[in-house]
Amino acid sequence: MLISTTSVVVVAAVVATVAIVSSGYTAQHLNLGDGAVWVANSQQQAVGRANPDVLELNSVVASNGNDIDVLQEGNSVYMVDRAESKIDIIDPATSDVSDTVPLPPNQPEVFLAGDKVVILESGTGELWIVNSFELKDFDAQSDSTLSLGADASVSVDSSGLLYAFSPANQLVYRLDTATPDAVPSTQSVSFGRANDTYSVTSVAGHWAVLDSRTTQLYLDGRKVDLSGIIGAGTGAVLQQASPSGDRVLVAYSGGLISVPLSGASAVGLLSNAAGTAAAPLALGGCEFAAWSNGEMWRRCDAGNGQTRVLAGMAPTARLAFQSNGTRAVLNDLRSGASWAVQRSGQLIDNWDDLIVLDNQKPQEQQNQEEPAVTEKAQQPPVAVDDAFGARPGASSVLPVLLNDYDPNGDVLVIGELNPIDKSLGHIDLINERQQVQLTLAHGASGKFSFKYTITDGRGGTASATVVV
Repeated sequence: MLISTTSVVVVAAVVATVAIVSSGYTAQHLNLGDGAVWVANSQQQAVGRANPDVLELNSVVASNGNDIDVLQEGNSVYMVDRAESKIDIIDPATSDVSDTVPLPPNQPEVFLAGDKVVILESGTGELWIVNSFELKDFDAQSDSTLSLGADASVSVDSSGLLYAFSPANQLVYRLDTATPDAVPSTQSVSFGRANDTYSVTSVAGHWAVLDSRTTQLYLDGRKVDLSGIIGAGTGAVLQQASPSGDRVLVAYSGGLISVPLSGASAVGLLSNAAGTAAAPLALGGCEFAAWSNGEMWRRCDAGNGQTRVLAGMAPTARLAFQSNGTRAVLNDLRSGASWAVQRSGQLIDNWDDLIVLDNQKPQEQQNQEEPAVTEKAQQPPVAVDDAFGARPGASSVLPVLLNDYDPNGDVLVIGELNPIDKSLGHIDLINERQQVQLTLAHGASGKFSFKYTITDGRGGTASATVVV
């Protein structure tokens, strides 16, 4: 069960603690040296410091949000709360939040690039590049560095090279974040429709843009149709941006594709995966991919790719590769579970050793005169029917979860979505499976309906009908 913002939470007393007054956690610190990677746990509203060498978390920092992620580079650590549109600056030495910074309200995304922080407001396309030491003073009302147009997508690699794609302007932008005042170079392209969903990445300084609806991959000077390989697969996602490499990886619900930068044909690397795919990662001479059915793929030093099954993964896992320097782990952003992918894929999941509810304190700390508090039994979520209006020939975001709820306070996501008739248009899951994007054909008219199913990540599901 999620810990509410009013719950009193403590860390089990096994070493010295430092209290985090604002959030109700106390944090434990073990001096284990370098090599740690921070991971997120939206269900327990915290981020933690994972050490893949000892396969343990050794510190936690609390959040009030239930849709969080973590960004990191060296000793710079940030907790991004999408639900609250804010970013917390973490002091890794004390596991304290040193400052909290409001983000722009319209679908904010944050990227790190050395000593720069890149903030994109996806809904408007405004982009700011801020010095990390000035982030605490960031004001979304200040002049932006770039205006990319609505629904722009951005990627930043670890060297600081930024690429952005603007479907509204049909431009690809290139900018070195080390010199944000420089005029970005732009390249005109002949693709970019308002009704499609795009993402961008780069490999060794070469950009790639994916239209996830049509599964067309655009690279500088050519287009690659991936539909023949993906087939009925869904959820295609580009690899994380990388300053080196000779190919672009594209993962999807059924497998993994390699698209060489040389111009050679795309090839399937894996075709028997299942579930939601994480954005692949290239790091330290290795490539990694993973799916929510628990399968992981790894290839190192140009050898053959190897697969293994990761233990303890929930089918509703929301996966992301987290990396810091040369170290990486796979993280379920929902449950906080992580896996040491650079080793043998061992599970790192000792959150309960560091975070316990107040009624789970060690016995000697309880008031013996007080009765024990019984945790509420797990109950399924409740889905409520919806009705929305939409405009033909345009895309509309349908916030179907607004009137759904979970008696235990668990994080709800949309697990299944029944398709609509193709003559009407199409529907897609967006914003981490929290909303539905409806794109209607120009000639659509009248009234229609579709069903969706929500899940609480603990086996509970419920379905409702949306009338448009």
